[in-house]
Amino acid sequence: MIFAGVKGYLDKIPTQKIGEFEKSLLQKLNTKGSKILDSIRKDKSISDETDKALKDVLDQLVKNFS
Repeated sequence: MIFAGVKGYLDKIPTQKIGEFEKSLLQKLNTKGSKILDSIRKDKSISDETDKALKDVLDQLVKNFS
């Protein structure tokens, strides 16, 4: 969520939907984005490749909430 906020993704979400957005993001990352989470845990940072993958997930998810 911090990544989404810092990168401006939460600016596009209506305030009343932020909690729902957070749940959806965590669910998506836990199910389909496990490689993203594994990479962050292993590297203790966000590589360029992981950054792109996170942005792709967030771009898709924001479309559902805007």
